[in-house]
This record gives sequence, structure tokens and C-alpha cells, in this order.
Amino acid sequence: MTTHADFYDGRGPQAVWLGSLQGDADPATVFATPPGRLALTATDPITYADAVTDLLDVWADEDLGHGYHPADGWPWPWPESGHTDWIYAFDHGRVWITTGHPTTRPRPPNPTAPTACPHEVTVMATPHNPRTGHRRAGDLLPVRPDHRSRS
Repeated sequence: MTTHADFYDGRGPQAVWLGSLQGDADPATVFATPPGRLALTATDPITYADAVTDLLDVWADEDLGHGYHPADGWPWPWPESGHTDWIYAFDHGRVWITTGHPTTRPRPPNPTAPTACPHEVTVMATPHNPRTGHRRAGDLLPVRPDHRSRS
């Protein structure tokens, strides 16, 4: 299934758009590429921005879709990321992933509800609708390396 992703340095109205992906741009697929893994586990904004630039370049080479750099212009028919499937933003030393509006005030993550991703990344889940299992637009997911033992 084709999904869209936007990448930002920062969150809120001052966030800087770093580029976008079209294709299977879900977190697991992004993490499966070397520059995606580097971007999602970055702890500083320079590493994150450089990894995103590399990811945009290799996305088509890996036959995953198309990468759009800021020099190419905004790629979507909608005016902002509110309709984008995945939004990745680097802020305060980690990457945040959301499926909603990145410029809205974020809800803090619920540190008591971690869920493990099979790709060595822990996603701290925010509350969701227990009836449908869907997250609300604007729910943010911080991504950080998982330092727990695998034994």
C-alpha cells in the first residue's frame, strides 16, 4: 500500500520541512533501510537531517517509491502535513512519529505503555481508542533505541 511521509527538524509552527517520501513509508519500512535506521535512531539534529537527505536519495534506488527534497517543492496536493500518513520529526534529542497534525500541540507520551517494534526500536505508545485500536490524529510516538538485553 502506498503511503506518504514528511520529515521535519523540530515540531510546531517553527518546524523545518526536510523532505518527503512516497511509497511504503511506514516506520518499519523506513527503519529497514540503513539511512532510515540512522534517521530514526538519531540523537542529534545534524545526524537526523543528513540521514533524511540520504534516505530521500536511496528511496527510489531501493525501489520503495520516490523521495522529494525541499528543492523539488512541496509534493502533495494538500497544503500541509495534516493529510500525510506518517510524519517524522526530530525534537529534543529524539525522533517523534505521528499520523496526525505535526503542528498541533503534542500530547506527552504515556511512559507506562511501551510497545516493542521488531526492529530494535521501542515505540512509546500514546493512548488510543480501545474500541477500534486506532490512534487519534496528533498522537505522537517518540522513537528511541532499545537498550534492553535481548537474552
